[in-house]
Amino acid sequence: MTFADVLRAVIGPVTGAIVGTLVLGGFITWVNHTVQTRRADRDLRDELVVQVTDAAGSFHFLATYYWFMKDTTASPTTNHGYLETVKHDLGLQYRKSRVAGKALESRLRTYFPKADLDADWHAMMDLCSVVYFRLVDSPADRLERIYRQDAVTETERHSGFSVEELRAKPTDDLLDDLWHGLTVLARQLLVAKIAST
Repeated sequence: MTFADVLRAVIGPVTGAIVGTLVLGGFITWVNHTVQTRRADRDLRDELVVQVTDAAGSFHFLATYYWFMKDTTASPTTNHGYLETVKHDLGLQYRKSRVAGKALESRLRTYFPKADLDADWHAMMDLCSVVYFRLVDSPADRLERIYRQDAVTETERHSGFSVEELRAKPTDDLLDDLWHGLTVLARQLLVAKIAST
């Protein structure tokens, strides 16, 4: 056996080991990256579901409670001022939900540009406005402005309802629409494709 034969005998397995290591290392890196991406996507989805639920769900809870209290309390003397306290809390929650809602709308537009989830969220925030201003007995002209501002147009979906529908819908139906929209959006968040970053 010559030196060249020995060299060929050694180079073959060494080359195979190097190429095998590179291929296996690349595969392991790809699997690791895929698992980490899926975990990060799941964590992002969970975070967004919690934030959406907190913003709209907290407002929905207080609005429903206030609507029930207002509907069942005969006069300010029988509620011992409690209705005004709940109304104040509702106002604070409405502002908090709207501020959080603006930030969430931008995040949804960024992470899910093809799923239109930001428009779904925007519709829910518009419904929050209609419900809030109706519940707090806003003057008719302000309520009419809110209806026009939050009604569907040729270019914007807004609440998804026309001015006439917003005027005609009872408050409890609007609250049901808000809750339904929240549950649908939460489900969509769990399956929509996240844009590559």
